[in-house]
Amino acid sequence: MSTFGSGSVVTPEAVQLDFSLGGLATRTLAKVVDLGIMAAFAIACLVALAYTGMLRGTVGVISVSLLVFVTLLVVPAVTEAVWNGRTPGKKLLGLRVLTTEGGPIGFRHSLIRCLIQWVEIPLGIALLVAITNPRSQRVGDLAAGTFVIKERDASARVVATAFLPPPGLEAYCSVLDVGRITSEQFLFIRNFLLRVTELDGASRFNLANRLASTVVTRVSPAPPNGVPAEFFLVGVCAVYQARVGTFDGR
Repeated sequence: MSTFGSGSVVTPEAVQLDFSLGGLATRTLAKVVDLGIMAAFAIACLVALAYTGMLRGTVGVISVSLLVFVTLLVVPAVTEAVWNGRTPGKKLLGLRVLTTEGGPIGFRHSLIRCLIQWVEIPLGIALLVAITNPRSQRVGDLAAGTFVIKERDASARVVATAFLPPPGLEAYCSVLDVGRITSEQFLFIRNFLLRVTELDGASRFNLANRLASTVVTRVSPAPPNGVPAEFFLVGVCAVYQARVGTFDGR
């Protein structure tokens, strides 16, 4: 279970991630943009179906039913999942959906949000729940375990940090393959390393070892014997940054 503070998420591993929450007005405008795009998509599909003569009789009923299903559920759910919590409207307004642990959402999260929104938004339940919720979460967010952040503000506060190979590990880092490390995993390791001074000695040691035991299965070769877990993680971050050419974790 994650612990929440104002504008922040504390993960189960005791790493605090700071976010700026998406406001209701901004989210509403993003939804209007998305609805406009969905309407244009549906109209274009209807015109195409009419042109091919597929709007007649039983075939027409089936075609329209499938179109409604795809437009209202499949397209927005897939789009949000593939675009890492964004839709065209959210992208335009600088919003993004995250899990309550501060991680990227999956298709399951997006599907739940999209399915419930067509009940709660027309009935006004979404607005009522979001107003009374400290994270502005609607029912769909609560059910899916997600919330919406204002990504542009959050990104502006990211401190550019370059990791360098730890002393004595230069040779190891030169042959280290981090190709299986995802951007989300790198960001998680980076957040830990930037906050290690906020942890007490035992927590810092234990968490570093837990993270290293997971990361070591996704890199090759394994670190030399006796290398501290924290040094190993710094080396992984240094190699990852050199590989993707980024210093902000995205």
